[in-house]
Amino acid sequence: MRDRWISLAVENGLWVANLIGQHDVRSRGGVPPVRYEAIREGLRAVAVFARTQGAGVQMPRIGAGLAGGNWETISAIAEAELACQGVEVTVYDLPV
Repeated sequence: MRDRWISLAVENGLWVANLIGQHDVRSRGGVPPVRYEAIREGLRAVAVFARTQGAGVQMPRIGAGLAGGNWETISAIAEAELACQGVEVTVYDLPV
């Protein structure tokens, strides 16, 4: 498995994870840039990190904006890889 995320400690008890879940920034041949398996792998790694730190995850609707992903699919991935693994998850919408 390739690394699909990077974490950065912001302050004591607060980290930012950058998950790489798309290839390119535009659709090519009708295929959106979202890569569901990359999101799955990244969230799996984030879950391991969060459990070791006793942390929850707060995230926007990753992969469902410019990456062109289906939020229902991504939500199911987040449920399986985070919530079902005992990680508290909060999903929020960014203001427009």
